[in-house]
Amino acid sequence: MADALRFAHARGIVQCDVKPEDVVIGEFDEVYVIDWGSATALDGAPAPSPSSPNHVVPELHGQEPRALRATDVFGLGAALYFVLTGQRRSLERPSGHELPEELATVLDKACAAAPPDRYATVEEFAAALRAFSAHREAGTLAAAGVFLVDDELLAAIEANDPGAWLIFGEARLRLEAALEGWSECVAARDGLSRAVDAVVPWQLARDEVGAVEALLDELSDEARARWQPAARAARARIAAERADAAENDRSVSLRAGRLLSVPLLVVSALLAFSTSLFHGERALGGPALAVLAAALFALFGGAAAVFRRTLLANRASAQLVLSLVALLGVSLVHRLQSVFIGDPPAVFLRMEAAIFVGALLIVGLGIERRVAWSALPFAIAAPVIASWPDFAALAFAMGGLGAAGVCVWAFSPPSSERLP
Repeated sequence: MADALRFAHARGIVQCDVKPEDVVIGEFDEVYVIDWGSATALDGAPAPSPSSPNHVVPELHGQEPRALRATDVFGLGAALYFVLTGQRRSLERPSGHELPEELATVLDKACAAAPPDRYATVEEFAAALRAFSAHREAGTLAAAGVFLVDDELLAAIEANDPGAWLIFGEARLRLEAALEGWSECVAARDGLSRAVDAVVPWQLARDEVGAVEALLDELSDEARARWQPAARAARARIAAERADAAENDRSVSLRAGRLLSVPLLVVSALLAFSTSLFHGERALGGPALAVLAAALFALFGGAAAVFRRTLLANRASAQLVLSLVALLGVSLVHRLQSVFIGDPPAVFLRMEAAIFVGALLIVGLGIERRVAWSALPFAIAAPVIASWPDFAALAFAMGGLGAAGVCVWAFSPPSSERLP
């Protein structure tokens, strides 16, 4: 209706007798205003008396009747009031029919007695009605969001239910939609503030700092100013805790390494001494070397099982111990395979030395960097084995002794931890 009247006003015509029965809805929901028998030009000329007066428009019934744009504003407001309440609107608001306060205020202004007190144009009146409609929709969304916050979100947070984050997301979606439709919606703003104030400390207590920081980036400056210091403090705390945990893990892995490297050094020394007695024509054959590999695998595998609480205390120490046992297992399998196919000791020990070099480098770079130096003795042993095959077992044993010595050094406590 407002658009139809605006069209007429743009052409200098005032309808003068707007009433509900003059409105016709077309097949495609288009709106028509009919019965223009009382219309007159918007030129200050006296307006004729309406042929079917439904509302007392003051400027049409005074001593000097005048048709103004505000005349149709009054008629449009009175017609809308009748549609909503079933009562004719006069200059005073009839009693007995409750309307939303904002809508009642809009209609009161449209139906003010003095034309200057009304909306200046039907466009302004329509804009006020659209604003009321948007506010009403925003109020509905805000009420739904506030219900989620007060009745579901707070209970879920109190129960430490991970689903609280999903409830918060749904409530936030509705509350922000309400604020988008009506930026001054107090209920939506307060509800969103309560939701953020509840979910942020809960997420920080769960160490979900990343989720909180992502959320704060999307919120208002006020919310960021309120919660960013807490998020930064939580991130600093988590970083400190992780650093302490990493240091503790390293300390545990060093202790596990010391428990393994000292016996490994002793065993390697015994092997080096025993193999030094067998060289040349008396050099140990493949079966004897396979038996030694089996003994070492059983010895350190059994130690890992017996002292698992100490040796497997954390992920780093477990990786270290299991890597050593796996390396000894690979050595055993390789030697058995070589014995089966008839390779001479010099051939498979040279290959095994190369395997140990690669494995110790990987273990060292992944767990404790100083362990990587234990690959050096085996790297030296490989060309020695190739050059002097008769001393292959001795060269390999000396490489193992050197590697064990490096491991003892690598797993020794830092100078800051030693007693004076």
